[in-house]
Amino acid sequence: MSTKVLVRIIIGAIIVGLLVIIYMYQSGTLQSNNQDLSITPAVPEEKSIKRPTEYPISVDRVKSMVDDIEALEDAVSDQQKLIDDLSESKEAVTVTKSASIAGQIILATAQVKGAAFSTTSAAYSDMNTFVNIVCSAKCTLWIDFYATSKNDTAQNVNTYGVFLDGQDQSLTTQATMPISNGAMPMSLSGAITTSTGTHTVEIRAKTSGGTLQTETSFLKVLAIESK
Repeated sequence: MSTKVLVRIIIGAIIVGLLVIIYMYQSGTLQSNNQDLSITPAVPEEKSIKRPTEYPISVDRVKSMVDDIEALEDAVSDQQKLIDDLSESKEAVTVTKSASIAGQIILATAQVKGAAFSTTSAAYSDMNTFVNIVCSAKCTLWIDFYATSKNDTAQNVNTYGVFLDGQDQSLTTQATMPISNGAMPMSLSGAITTSTGTHTVEIRAKTSGGTLQTETSFLKVLAIESK
Protein backbone atom coordinates (compact mmCIF):
# COMPACT_ATOMS: atom_id res chain seq x y z
CA MET A 1 0.00 0.00 0.00
CA SER A 2 1.38 3.31 -0.98
CA THR A 3 1.97 6.17 1.39
CA LYS A 4 -0.53 8.38 -0.44
CA VAL A 5 -3.36 5.87 0.01
CA LEU A 6 -2.56 5.44 3.70
CA VAL A 7 -2.65 9.19 4.28
CA ARG A 8 -6.06 9.41 2.59
CA ILE A 9 -7.44 6.63 4.82
CA ILE A 10 -6.18 8.36 7.96
CA ILE A 11 -7.63 11.70 6.88
CA GLY A 12 -10.99 10.04 6.09
CA ALA A 13 -11.04 8.35 9.49
CA ILE A 14 -10.31 11.66 11.21
CA ILE A 15 -13.15 13.39 9.30
CA VAL A 16 -15.62 10.60 10.19
CA GLY A 17 -14.56 10.80 13.83
CA LEU A 18 -15.06 14.58 13.86
CA LEU A 19 -18.52 14.15 12.31
CA VAL A 20 -19.46 11.59 14.97
CA ILE A 21 -18.22 13.89 17.73
CA ILE A 22 -20.17 16.85 16.30
CA TYR A 23 -23.35 14.73 16.00
CA MET A 24 -23.03 13.47 19.57
CA TYR A 25 -22.47 17.02 20.87
CA GLN A 26 -25.52 18.40 19.04
CA SER A 27 -27.70 15.50 20.29
CA GLY A 28 -26.60 16.12 23.89
CA THR A 29 -27.30 19.86 23.62
CA LEU A 30 -30.82 19.25 22.22
CA GLN A 31 -31.68 16.81 25.03
CA SER A 32 -30.45 19.31 27.60
CA ASN A 33 -32.67 22.05 26.12
CA ASN A 34 -35.71 19.74 26.11
CA GLN A 35 -35.13 18.85 29.75
CA ASP A 36 -34.88 22.53 30.67
CA LEU A 37 -38.20 23.25 28.96
CA SER A 38 -40.01 20.38 30.70
CA ILE A 39 -38.87 21.27 34.22
CA THR A 40 -41.71 22.53 36.45
CA PRO A 41 -41.18 26.09 37.68
CA ALA A 42 -39.38 26.14 40.95
CA VAL A 43 -41.37 26.48 44.14
CA PRO A 44 -39.94 29.89 45.01
CA GLU A 45 -41.64 31.29 41.90
CA GLU A 46 -45.03 30.70 43.64
CA LYS A 47 -44.17 33.61 45.88
CA SER A 48 -45.33 35.83 43.03
CA ILE A 49 -48.95 34.97 44.02
CA LYS A 50 -50.08 37.84 46.22
CA ARG A 51 -51.68 35.80 48.97
CA PRO A 52 -50.95 38.35 51.71
CA THR A 53 -53.03 40.89 49.74
CA GLU A 54 -56.03 38.51 49.53
CA TYR A 55 -56.23 37.82 53.26
CA PRO A 56 -57.06 41.39 54.35
CA ILE A 57 -59.87 41.52 51.72
CA SER A 58 -61.41 38.31 53.06
CA VAL A 59 -61.17 39.52 56.62
CA ASP A 60 -62.85 42.81 55.69
CA ARG A 61 -65.69 40.97 54.00
CA VAL A 62 -66.24 38.70 57.01
CA LYS A 63 -66.18 41.72 59.35
CA SER A 64 -68.74 43.48 57.14
CA MET A 65 -71.00 40.42 57.22
CA VAL A 66 -70.72 40.18 61.00
CA ASP A 67 -71.60 43.89 61.34
CA ASP A 68 -74.64 43.42 59.09
CA ILE A 69 -75.84 40.44 61.11
CA GLU A 70 -75.43 42.35 64.37
CA ALA A 71 -77.36 45.30 62.93
CA LEU A 72 -80.14 42.96 61.80
CA GLU A 73 -80.33 41.36 65.23
CA ASP A 74 -80.58 44.82 66.82
CA ALA A 75 -83.39 45.77 64.43
CA VAL A 76 -85.30 42.57 65.21
CA SER A 77 -84.83 43.20 68.92
CA ASP A 78 -86.14 46.76 68.56
CA GLN A 79 -89.16 45.59 66.58
CA GLN A 80 -89.96 42.91 69.16
CA LYS A 81 -89.74 45.52 71.93
CA LEU A 82 -92.10 47.78 70.00
CA ILE A 83 -94.57 44.90 69.52
CA ASP A 84 -94.40 44.10 73.24
CA ASP A 85 -94.99 47.75 74.12
CA LEU A 86 -97.98 47.94 71.77
CA SER A 87 -99.40 44.72 73.21
CA GLU A 88 -99.06 46.07 76.73
CA SER A 89 -100.69 49.33 75.63
CA LYS A 90 -103.61 47.45 74.05
CA GLU A 91 -104.17 45.41 77.19
CA ALA A 92 -104.09 48.58 79.28
CA VAL A 93 -106.94 50.04 77.26
CA THR A 94 -109.16 46.99 77.61
CA VAL A 95 -108.62 46.51 81.35
CA THR A 96 -111.47 47.81 83.48
CA LYS A 97 -110.98 51.37 84.70
CA SER A 98 -107.54 51.70 83.12
CA ALA A 99 -108.16 54.77 80.96
CA SER A 100 -110.41 57.79 80.76
CA ILE A 101 -111.78 60.37 78.34
CA ALA A 102 -112.46 63.84 79.75
CA GLY A 103 -112.67 62.38 83.24
CA GLN A 104 -114.96 59.52 82.18
CA ILE A 105 -113.63 56.01 82.85
CA ILE A 106 -113.41 53.61 79.91
CA LEU A 107 -114.74 50.26 81.10
CA ALA A 108 -114.01 48.27 77.94
CA THR A 109 -113.42 48.49 74.20
CA ALA A 110 -114.27 46.13 71.34
CA GLN A 111 -113.82 46.26 67.58
CA VAL A 112 -114.31 44.06 64.52
CA LYS A 113 -113.70 44.13 60.77
CA GLY A 114 -116.76 43.04 58.83
CA ALA A 115 -116.78 40.57 55.97
CA ALA A 116 -118.05 41.27 52.46
CA PHE A 117 -121.86 41.47 52.44
CA SER A 118 -124.75 41.99 50.01
CA THR A 119 -128.53 42.14 50.22
CA THR A 120 -131.56 43.01 48.09
CA SER A 121 -133.88 43.33 51.08
CA ALA A 122 -135.83 46.49 51.89
CA ALA A 123 -135.86 45.36 55.54
CA TYR A 124 -132.77 45.30 57.76
CA SER A 125 -130.56 42.26 57.16
CA ASP A 126 -127.92 40.95 59.55
CA MET A 127 -124.44 41.75 58.22
CA ASN A 128 -122.74 39.52 60.83
CA THR A 129 -120.81 42.61 61.92
CA PHE A 130 -121.10 42.81 65.71
CA VAL A 131 -119.21 42.99 69.02
CA ASN A 132 -119.99 41.84 72.55
CA ILE A 133 -118.94 44.32 75.22
CA VAL A 134 -119.12 44.18 79.02
CA CYS A 135 -120.26 47.14 81.12
CA SER A 136 -119.19 46.53 84.70
CA ALA A 137 -121.34 49.51 85.68
CA LYS A 138 -124.03 51.66 84.05
CA CYS A 139 -122.37 52.91 80.90
CA THR A 140 -122.60 54.83 77.66
CA LEU A 141 -121.66 52.94 74.52
CA TRP A 142 -119.83 55.14 72.02
CA ILE A 143 -120.20 53.58 68.55
CA ASP A 144 -118.13 54.22 65.42
CA PHE A 145 -118.92 52.47 62.13
CA TYR A 146 -117.39 52.85 58.66
CA ALA A 147 -118.13 51.07 55.37
CA THR A 148 -117.59 51.28 51.61
CA SER A 149 -121.00 50.80 50.00
CA LYS A 150 -122.19 50.02 46.45
CA ASN A 151 -125.40 49.26 44.62
CA ASP A 152 -125.67 47.58 41.23
CA THR A 153 -128.44 50.01 40.28
CA ALA A 154 -128.05 53.79 40.40
CA GLN A 155 -130.24 56.09 42.53
CA ASN A 156 -131.13 53.45 45.12
CA VAL A 157 -130.69 54.26 48.83
CA ASN A 158 -128.39 52.11 50.99
CA THR A 159 -129.01 52.30 54.75
CA TYR A 160 -127.01 51.01 57.76
CA GLY A 161 -128.48 50.93 61.27
CA VAL A 162 -127.30 50.16 64.83
CA PHE A 163 -128.96 47.42 66.86
CA LEU A 164 -128.36 46.89 70.59
CA ASP A 165 -129.20 43.44 71.94
CA GLY A 166 -131.36 42.89 68.85
CA GLN A 167 -133.29 46.15 69.16
CA ASP A 168 -133.29 48.91 66.53
CA GLN A 169 -131.76 52.04 68.07
CA SER A 170 -132.92 54.41 65.27
CA LEU A 171 -129.26 55.35 64.80
CA THR A 172 -128.63 55.18 61.06
CA THR A 173 -126.62 56.40 58.10
CA GLN A 174 -127.82 56.28 54.50
CA ALA A 175 -126.90 57.53 51.04
CA THR A 176 -128.26 57.49 47.51
CA MET A 177 -125.92 55.67 45.18
CA PRO A 178 -125.23 58.09 42.29
CA ILE A 179 -123.95 55.48 39.83
CA SER A 180 -124.26 51.72 39.55
CA ASN A 181 -121.46 49.78 41.27
CA GLY A 182 -119.76 52.99 42.34
CA ALA A 183 -118.18 52.73 45.80
CA MET A 184 -119.15 55.38 48.35
CA PRO A 185 -117.71 55.77 51.87
CA MET A 186 -120.30 55.85 54.65
CA SER A 187 -119.81 56.41 58.39
CA LEU A 188 -121.94 56.41 61.52
CA SER A 189 -121.19 57.64 65.05
CA GLY A 190 -123.40 57.85 68.11
CA ALA A 191 -123.87 57.15 71.82
CA ILE A 192 -126.31 54.85 73.60
CA THR A 193 -126.72 54.68 77.39
CA THR A 194 -127.34 51.23 78.79
CA SER A 195 -127.25 49.17 81.98
CA THR A 196 -124.64 46.99 83.65
CA GLY A 197 -123.97 43.69 81.90
CA THR A 198 -122.86 42.21 78.58
CA HIS A 199 -124.32 43.83 75.47
CA THR A 200 -124.26 43.03 71.77
CA VAL A 201 -123.83 45.91 69.35
CA GLU A 202 -124.43 45.04 65.69
CA ILE A 203 -124.88 46.70 62.31
CA ARG A 204 -127.64 45.75 59.88
CA ALA A 205 -128.24 46.99 56.34
CA LYS A 206 -131.07 47.46 53.84
CA THR A 207 -131.66 49.03 50.43
CA SER A 208 -134.53 50.67 48.57
CA GLY A 209 -133.77 48.64 45.45
CA GLY A 210 -131.12 46.80 43.51
CA THR A 211 -128.37 44.96 45.38
CA LEU A 212 -126.54 46.63 48.26
CA GLN A 213 -122.89 45.58 48.43
CA THR A 214 -120.46 46.19 51.28
CA GLU A 215 -116.84 45.32 50.57
CA THR A 216 -115.14 46.73 53.69
CA SER A 217 -116.56 47.67 57.09
CA PHE A 218 -115.26 48.42 60.61
CA LEU A 219 -117.13 48.64 63.91
CA LYS A 220 -115.62 49.94 67.15
CA VAL A 221 -117.40 50.38 70.49
CA LEU A 222 -116.21 52.01 73.73
CA ALA A 223 -118.01 51.40 77.02
CA ILE A 224 -117.72 54.57 79.14
CA GLU A 225 -118.88 54.64 82.74
CA SER A 226 -121.97 56.84 83.23
CA LYS A 227 -122.18 59.04 86.30
